[in-house]
Amino acid sequence: MHKKFEGDDSPFNLYAAQKVLSSKLGAIKTIRFILKGKWVQFPVRWFYVADYKNGKGVAGILCGNCKFPCLTCLCTTRETYAEIDLSVVFDIRPEGPNEEWSQPRPPLFPFIPLNHFINPPLHITLGPGADLFDYLFEIISSIDAELSNVEQIYETLKENPKWQKDLRKRFEEIESLKEELTDLNESSALYDKIFSGEKQRGRVKQCSLKQNCVANLIRKSIPFVNSLSCSSCSQNYHECCMNDVTKTCPLCTSYHPSLEDGKRRLLAEHVALKQQISETLTKLKDMELQFKKDTQKLESGVLTKKLEAVLEKYGGSRRAYFQAYTGAHLIQMGNNIQKICDELPEEIATNEKCIIVFGAIKLFFEVRKLMSKNFMDEAQIMALEEKIQEFADYMKIHLGFMKPKQKGHLLLKHVPAFARMFGTVSFFTDEAIEAYNALFNNQDDRLKMKLSPKKLVKFMEWNVELNYLYDTVHCDKE
Repeated sequence: MHKKFEGDDSPFNLYAAQKVLSSKLGAIKTIRFILKGKWVQFPVRWFYVADYKNGKGVAGILCGNCKFPCLTCLCTTRETYAEIDLSVVFDIRPEGPNEEWSQPRPPLFPFIPLNHFINPPLHITLGPGADLFDYLFEIISSIDAELSNVEQIYETLKENPKWQKDLRKRFEEIESLKEELTDLNESSALYDKIFSGEKQRGRVKQCSLKQNCVANLIRKSIPFVNSLSCSSCSQNYHECCMNDVTKTCPLCTSYHPSLEDGKRRLLAEHVALKQQISETLTKLKDMELQFKKDTQKLESGVLTKKLEAVLEKYGGSRRAYFQAYTGAHLIQMGNNIQKICDELPEEIATNEKCIIVFGAIKLFFEVRKLMSKNFMDEAQIMALEEKIQEFADYMKIHLGFMKPKQKGHLLLKHVPAFARMFGTVSFFTDEAIEAYNALFNNQDDRLKMKLSPKKLVKFMEWNVELNYLYDTVHCDKE
């Protein structure tokens, strides 16, 4: 273990590391060591193990949602599961920079092939796994939203210090739209009376046409919801009384509407009013549902809280909308997915959409369990490939609208190929990243014990076989 450069994965440090390491590491072509008393020489193969974003940066590929984000092939990774065909073979990414393929600059370490850039499993798991759990929460929040009441939510949130101005404004818009809908329904009820056989009691309300008003012809009052005002004579008149030829004021043009024309126009007005009511009602329902969903980001619904509690019991220690699940969270939940399903409340366990999502989650983690850290034979690789195909087919049939995105593409298209190339997917397991960290932390703690003689003596007594480290490795005061 030899540390040549240390720093976080900022672009500045990546370029600094390239200046320090690239030429030196690239010059190492072989390695020699003694095996059974004889010197043996092996060729050196370099790998770059990092998260997806870091790997793309080192490879010279644009980060974010570029057109061709994959390190290995020229796939856009923008298709949905319904559009994916695992039998399709994409062109291999060519060597060297090419802006057309979203690679504006050469790799920082050109001696490492792009198919040797390895993403750890936590980042692969954070792709399809996290998307499935996020969609699950979307389903539950929609159920909570449908069961909740806007006014009750408003009264609850008024006491919340995190109550947002945007939500308050939208609540006021909802209330205003409700008042508008009430007025429209009242007007529609008046039109219903016009077309009923019921005679009107009392005086008929006429417009400025007086005796020639359609209301006087049908002997029923007409709602003034569609009344118009003339800019020339300043008189008000019903829309159904308007000059049918010039579409202008009947008073200024000496127009007298007929009974047939009046009824025809009133019927058209009523149909238009019903259409307006229908559109307003749809708009109101959409606004209320979105308001309910957004308020759950401040105060989770009943079912959302129940789901959070079950998931937290088995490793998913986060709150919906507030934090994202880490790879470690997802792995723990995946290992306990059947226990989670067994403890779900009935409203979730029997929901058709939730059943489909949990089916996908189970298949996804079955795929991950087949990604062995040991060397795999052909049968194991075939089993992994078949399970990936099963997961892809399930998603295509049941959740085809979802997208695998970049990390899902990596899992579906390149994990089997990597397994066949190297006979293992060990680099897709925790060992690739965590083994070094554990080793370094262990030795770092041991060296620091020199500052505590009592701990050092005891530790040396218990670890005689490693005393050589204490006799040969010296740390300065830093």
